Amino acid sequence: MIKQLMWMVVMAAALGIAHADPEFQFSGFGTLGIVHSNNDKEDYASTNKPYGAGFTNQTDFTADNIAAVQLDAKLNDTVSSTLQVVSELNQEGNFRPRIEWANIKLNINKNTFLRLGRLGSPVYMVSDYRLVGYASTWVRNPVEVYNLIAFSHGEGGDINYRQSLGQGFLALQGGLYNAKFQVADGRFPVPNEGNLNKVKLLNMSYEQGAFTGRIMYAEGSLDFIPSRLLPLAGVLEQVGGITEVSPASFFALGATYDPGPWLVQSEYTVRRSSHGIVTPKQSAWYVMGGLRFGDLTPYAMFARCISAGSFTNDTATAMENGVLGAAYVGVGQVINQVYGAFNQSEETLSLGLRFDVMKNVALKFQFDHVMPETYGIAFQTRNGPVNSNVNLFTAHLDFVF
Repeated sequence: MIKQLMWMVVMAAALGIAHADPEFQFSGFGTLGIVHSNNDKEDYASTNKPYGAGFTNQTDFTADNIAAVQLDAKLNDTVSSTLQVVSELNQEGNFRPRIEWANIKLNINKNTFLRLGRLGSPVYMVSDYRLVGYASTWVRNPVEVYNLIAFSHGEGGDINYRQSLGQGFLALQGGLYNAKFQVADGRFPVPNEGNLNKVKLLNMSYEQGAFTGRIMYAEGSLDFIPSRLLPLAGVLEQVGGITEVSPASFFALGATYDPGPWLVQSEYTVRRSSHGIVTPKQSAWYVMGGLRFGDLTPYAMFARCISAGSFTNDTATAMENGVLGAAYVGVGQVINQVYGAFNQSEETLSLGLRFDVMKNVALKFQFDHVMPETYGIAFQTRNGPVNSNVNLFTAHLDFVF
């Protein structure tokens, strides 16, 4: 698929070069980060990372680091293309660069354009710049909300329409995507792999002055089994109790008000699935507010994730209790441990300071008081449930060029 996308970009570039003088723009962004945790039993792994500050190293110098470059080519008034390559700690525990975006944009008219290829997943308010630390006030995207979706891009296409409405602008987006993703698992050396297929997405936003509001709904077919259950898939298929493919949906509502001297931002999200081994429903939200004093922006944020549903499997419980025979007791215990880890309810209170050191460079400091209910959504739990509050201290240097 990546090769096909690359050929699409190359062909579009060749077409544009043949008919006009193309314009190229090179840019990039990055983050250098340090995170310290007061908990040495479990890793605070941020957004879908295999490790972080805590058990692996109480002071971590790598998990938050990221570097990216982007090439935009305006081939003519109708065709343009974007290629973005990102290097960050991935779910396999290395920094191998990946192609994050590789797409073609076709301007149909002054209000409408079509995009095809590898696109950023437009499920959050900051989806277009969710990896660009400099573009956000905070140190990191609130994990309780941004960990609900395990992938940042997909393959497909979307159509976008923008029109003035009243004193502002209305933007509409409809898309069809497929996405392959990995979910890091600190208790297993191989990341969990899955697919979200036939994703249909509708997105609407409205901007007027300092206000931006956004609502989004997406649904698709989820195909996912945790790596630790793959050896047991045959047993589960025989006795029932696991569903590999099922419908899934995601809803997001958000708003930002930024008049300049101060700002406030909030999002509310809901993920649903009838999957046999994924939490049936998770809702999450955050509220962030800040004040600007010249180059300094102190801010505060509260985020919460609520997992709803059963965190045991009836078939596994029967195995664990010996109903199906002694040979299945251990199997039942393993399965219920996996189910238990899906109780990801968690709250985080954050206090931070952003200092714009110079143009395109920001230094940020953030304190997080993380309150997981059991396992939490931000941790790679190698030693069982967290079951205690965790304090984090983070410093980031964010830049763009």
